[in-house]
Amino acid sequence: IRSASLPRPICANTFLQRAHHKSVNAAPHEIQYAEIDPKVCAAYQSRPGRPPRRVCVERLRRSYGAQRIDELLHQRGVYYRNPNFDADCNLPLEPFNDTEFDVRSPNEWLELGKNPDTGMFLPLPVQVLCLEPSFLGIWRRAFAHRYDPHREQFEISWAEDCHDKHRCLYASRLQVLFDAEDPVTFADRLAHAHDSRRLAEALVRYNFFIDNMPTDDVQRLTDEQAERLLEAV
Repeated sequence: IRSASLPRPICANTFLQRAHHKSVNAAPHEIQYAEIDPKVCAAYQSRPGRPPRRVCVERLRRSYGAQRIDELLHQRGVYYRNPNFDADCNLPLEPFNDTEFDVRSPNEWLELGKNPDTGMFLPLPVQVLCLEPSFLGIWRRAFAHRYDPHREQFEISWAEDCHDKHRCLYASRLQVLFDAEDPVTFADRLAHAHDSRRLAEALVRYNFFIDNMPTDDVQRLTDEQAERLLEAV
């Protein structure tokens, strides 16, 4: 017999449904967002001697949250806090995005924001690289609302301005770090894009110099010399 004064226990499905939605910035206006789990390779049915799947997810979540993306990029030679970083680059960075680093496609990320029971979509919490006019890069809290396949960009809103629907901006995949995404892999992805762009620009300059070398002072072969060379072959 359960006393009427005691709260009724919450079933597992209700707990998971409540855990899927969270809010930030307290009353009077609460911002609802979807909390998605990191991708783990663990069985749903726990086995003896192995931690349950929920424990693996929580460990990974805390590991991701304890790492700072700006520090990880600094270790890889990407200095967004230096306004002169890559200031001499003329090619855009987005074409050098390597999708092999993806564990989920953009649409798969956004599908995680839909409630399986109601179909209601909640924005996903992310960190977005905000480039100032002085080329200074700062990572800010934001929410991802949808993905535009034509632009190949996410529609985002800053966390402090998410109630203003007219403040939605667009950010490329290289500027969006999901909370449930491995920041180490994302830092490797961003560093790889910068290295690939530098290599491409170096090859463009090299081929340009080769193609435009002056040939006025180069002595050409006479017809007789050309014939002798052909006979020797």
